[in-house]
Amino acid sequence: LTCQEIIAERIMLGLRLRNGVSLPERIAPQTTRLLDEGLLQRVDNRFFVPKKHILITDEIVAQLISQ
Repeated sequence: LTCQEIIAERIMLGLRLRNGVSLPERIAPQTTRLLDEGLLQRVDNRFFVPKKHILITDEIVAQLISQ
């Protein structure tokens, strides 16, 4: 796997966990937009996908890592 693919996999798996995942600072604009749209939630410094959006996690990840 490439470095980008490893990061994407880590984000995709981490967002599905109850504890969530820390996200890289470089994706802050996408993170802010997804938080505003309710597609991500944040507790402290950890981000996760709300249960009602878990089926579209792959799409959320794609939006996070797109540049």
